Amino acid sequence: MIKFLLLPVILIYSLLSENNIKFKFLEYIDIIYLFIILSAFYILYTSKYYKYFLLCFLYFPFKIIELITRDIFFKNASLAFASILFITCGAAIYGRNYRLLNKQLMFFMSLCVPIIIFQILGVDPIFMMWDTSFLDDPLSSYDVSDLNSYRDIQLHTTIFTSVEDLHYVIGQGRPAGLTYNNNVLSVFVILAIAINLMPRKFYKLKFSDFLVNLCVVLTMSKLALVSTIVIYIISLIILSNKYTSLIIKQIFIFFTFLFIYFLIFPGIFLSNLSMGMIVPSILIRLNSFLYAVNSQDLYNFFHLIQLEYISTNIDNGISNTFFSDLAYSGLSFFFLPFFVAIAFLYKKGMILLGGDNSKIYLLLLIACVLTQFGVSFYIASSFQLILGCALYPLFYYFKDSKILASYK
Repeated sequence: MIKFLLLPVILIYSLLSENNIKFKFLEYIDIIYLFIILSAFYILYTSKYYKYFLLCFLYFPFKIIELITRDIFFKNASLAFASILFITCGAAIYGRNYRLLNKQLMFFMSLCVPIIIFQILGVDPIFMMWDTSFLDDPLSSYDVSDLNSYRDIQLHTTIFTSVEDLHYVIGQGRPAGLTYNNNVLSVFVILAIAINLMPRKFYKLKFSDFLVNLCVVLTMSKLALVSTIVIYIISLIILSNKYTSLIIKQIFIFFTFLFIYFLIFPGIFLSNLSMGMIVPSILIRLNSFLYAVNSQDLYNFFHLIQLEYISTNIDNGISNTFFSDLAYSGLSFFFLPFFVAIAFLYKKGMILLGGDNSKIYLLLLIACVLTQFGVSFYIASSFQLILGCALYPLFYYFKDSKILASYK
């Protein structure tokens, strides 16, 4: 039962914690996180991942020392072992049962769709209560003290509204669904697009095919729109020929929904895909990377270009990505050979798994990488669980000595 509930509980926890929601009978919301940690250990133990169980147990001494000393080293060390814990736990839960992950993500998307539509239409500010995007909006007067409270946000008509008549509100133009931010919603939508292409007995359209493509369009996330096209193109290349017709149908559904969205919400569509939105979004992430690698001249050059769009840009906060964080850490040269070695062993694991079954893990891994071009979400426990599923070929390769012996 815990295996089925871990991801939903983590999603609920992230929504509560980002909105500073605390319960009267709990002094700290981190008690819930402790429950999540213990549940992950229980899953590893019952799944007979004993070596990983013992390795991840180092999380506790590092965490205790970090709470006492408040030292950044011990904080990072505890986060590292927590990450290993959730990634391994994801492999244990979903590795051989990626259909469970697909069902959970589809159920989550089906819950999000009506909420997203209410947010776009501006039915009532109550549907914006958990959206933290308003704190990042320079045109908004809201701050951290407004979290976890009803905000009397002035909403405007969006249906059949032209771009000239549109009053852009970030919560309507970039809905968050049941997540706390549009960027976070786009991550799960991209992952859902990839896992939805899992091996099928009958290569016909399903309800989930319409659901995930609708979610991509409704988010109006530039990252989600581009990543979806990239995933479909890659899937045409790496999946067997029997998938070709299915993927072409998926592409047709995607562009059909995109056209319908344009007809119903022309103002939001043109605003989100305008140069005033796209250019700053790209430049913010580019500048974040250039700053991390100390390319000051290039940083200043692109920063000046970015300033030209500030007046029309709604979401112009600082945005770090996994790649800028990696560059800023100064460990890029250390991780490069590590990633090459992981890729080599991952390929061997895929060969052992064989067929289209192995390709779905690769497709999901590509989707995980694509999500990190837009937002730094790699330390989120929910993301790490899904990453564990994507990395299952690596775990499968090291499953036992017999597999290792086959390559001697």
